[in-house]
Amino acid sequence: MIIRTGIRGLLIATTLLMAAPLLMQSAAQAQISIGIGISVHVAPPVLPVYVQPPLPAPGYIWTPGYWAWGPAGYYWVPGVWVEPPTVGLLWTPGYWGFVGGAYGWHAGYWGPHVGFYGGVNYGFGYGGVGFCGGMWRGGVFAYNGAVANFGGVHVTNVYVDRTIVNQTTIVNMNHTSFNGPGGIDRQPGADEMRYANERHVEATPNQVQHQNFASQDRSQLASVNHGRPATAAIANVGAYRQVAQQHAQSQPISEADRSAGRSYNPNNREANQDQRISNGLRSGQMTSGEAARADRTFQTMTALISLAGVVVNALTVMLILVAGVTLAVGGVGIMNIMLATVRARTREIGIRKALGATAREIKLQFLMEAVFVSLFGGIIGAVIGLGLPFSVRFFTSYRVPVSGWSAVIGLAASCIVGIVFGTLPAKRAAAMDPIESLRYE
Repeated sequence: MIIRTGIRGLLIATTLLMAAPLLMQSAAQAQISIGIGISVHVAPPVLPVYVQPPLPAPGYIWTPGYWAWGPAGYYWVPGVWVEPPTVGLLWTPGYWGFVGGAYGWHAGYWGPHVGFYGGVNYGFGYGGVGFCGGMWRGGVFAYNGAVANFGGVHVTNVYVDRTIVNQTTIVNMNHTSFNGPGGIDRQPGADEMRYANERHVEATPNQVQHQNFASQDRSQLASVNHGRPATAAIANVGAYRQVAQQHAQSQPISEADRSAGRSYNPNNREANQDQRISNGLRSGQMTSGEAARADRTFQTMTALISLAGVVVNALTVMLILVAGVTLAVGGVGIMNIMLATVRARTREIGIRKALGATAREIKLQFLMEAVFVSLFGGIIGAVIGLGLPFSVRFFTSYRVPVSGWSAVIGLAASCIVGIVFGTLPAKRAAAMDPIESLRYE
């Protein structure tokens, strides 16, 4: 009966402790998700014209520059050569799309094919559809000599195809940087829709670091450079790191820059400029109706963002409370298991004490057993908690954010639960009288 009760309690406690890391992972993801799919009420600036820097070494793939949004408004992330995460992957650039009265950012990704990127003509092989700057051949990346700038680097895998560049891949010859009304009018084709369901890999750590450096470089802010960034493109991430750090030290971004950047309108309605001039309006001037619509859009987006923040905070608090209750209930289950174990092993404890085992050694033994049971459940929960998001990434194109710290915190919490709730059974085992224990039946 004691053994059956112990097994039942072990299963309950393990299940509850498995749930704790899962809940912690969900809380962390809820906190992170507020920054995904950012949208703003002002269109991004036009794309700057720049020269592609030379290829640093064979195997690198060109990733075009783009306008990103941060606390100081739009800032330019320089185009850069990067190494793909694995052989056979190509880069699909991110793009801004106008939907529902706001401009939303669609992040870029790596995949076996180049998918839809809004029809934006980023240049250097990214003409709006696909990529004609190179291709994979037998595990080696071959460069299109009509597009890539080799500089002084010796490259053996080269081909020249000017037909593709001139005829089939350039959607728009202007420098518009967003898709939608007033920008580029293009929808994804059948192939691009099919590519969207392929397995994707998010931007590499180097690419993420590259964008972070750009966000700290004042000279990259649209409100400062007025669409002409100081560094439009660079050969590699390391080279720009030095430039960005020098700029950040010499002239850091101030609170005034952030305020000016958030209210800066880089376009001034240039998309409708010809029609506006014919209507007698000066460059960049808004009509009263346009100003009212812009103000309503801004207020609506601000209210939605504030509401989303409140919901995410409430959800995070709720999940943390549920995780806390789950850990407490699981800890009580572990304590019951260990108390039953101590009772069932009374004679064993008496024999060990008769052979010279100290109370400290007995206490440490049962305490370690309690921690092991707790940690075992935590490990299973962490594996499931991390495995589910990766499974979603593998079978779908949706990229669920994963935080490794959630697993670390979950395992640490499991150990703490084992120590706290295993202390009482361990003390009872250490306090047993060896003579009475030997008489126990």
